[in-house]
Amino acid sequence: MSWQCQHQRRFKGVWQVESSAAADGGGGLHVPGQTWANRDSGVGLDSKKYGRVIFGNWQTPYTHSTFGYDPYYTNTGAYMGIMGNGSGASSDPITDPSTFDRREHNLIQYWSPDINGFKVRFGFDTSENKASAQRAIPELNVSAAPAQNPHLLSLETTYEQGPLNTTFAYEVHHQFQPGGGNDTGVKVGAAYWFAGKTRVAGVVQRLRYQAADGDLHQNQYYVSVVHKITESDLFKLGYAVGGQVGGSSKQIIGALRAGPESASKILSVGVEHQFNKQLAVFTYYSKTFNQANAFVDMPINDTAPAMGSSPSIVSLGARLTF
Repeated sequence: MSWQCQHQRRFKGVWQVESSAAADGGGGLHVPGQTWANRDSGVGLDSKKYGRVIFGNWQTPYTHSTFGYDPYYTNTGAYMGIMGNGSGASSDPITDPSTFDRREHNLIQYWSPDINGFKVRFGFDTSENKASAQRAIPELNVSAAPAQNPHLLSLETTYEQGPLNTTFAYEVHHQFQPGGGNDTGVKVGAAYWFAGKTRVAGVVQRLRYQAADGDLHQNQYYVSVVHKITESDLFKLGYAVGGQVGGSSKQIIGALRAGPESASKILSVGVEHQFNKQLAVFTYYSKTFNQANAFVDMPINDTAPAMGSSPSIVSLGARLTF
């Protein structure tokens, strides 16, 4: 739902409310029970000449930069089980301090206009999660905790011309880990349509966390293929790889823990048929491949896998656009 009001033909006020609707009543990590405005929702000012400023609960520029490369994004077969270290559907530094694929509360963004194919998005959150240092009080079962002032900066740059789309994105999370420093994500991606029939896309990403006892880091890779079998039928493939997790920290952050046999993969493959402009049906198979000390899960619908297990799913669904 959105609304616009024009002012002197140069700026217009804009607002949007997007809410999830869970048939099973909601709840859980990725479908919070509070659903009103829990997806991309905000208010702002927009100008064709100067761009847009918007404030609200929204995808970070870092997340936005490559989500369109994944043909299964928002489904259980999506890439964020590995790419970004999980999915934060409606996040803040306290409830979700690990993921780099997130929709952030209290996010202020600037979106530039298109300048010869180049566009930029920049965002930062308002720090509302400050905490003073806490001394230990054993008799009250209270543990010591360091002072914390978490905040986020996020950048996306994109170039799009004809069948080519390229992007570079960077994001830093300051003090998301108690007692830690700056967690960083950096990625580059590209997608290309061949003869308007087949799109190939790829992303290379590196995540690094600074915890109180050291660092964690992982290189991540993704490739996808979308092929138009006919004007109404699509073949879709997505393949994500998370390399060995390195670093000196002994903590588990999201689905990352340093050590040998900590690599993982997710493969998703399926087809889609578009009946008309409103209705499409699809089916796909998705499987994780976890080494002995990895426990990457399916995004969106969690299976809570044991260390070293590799769950898989088969899905049949429909999409109605109105």
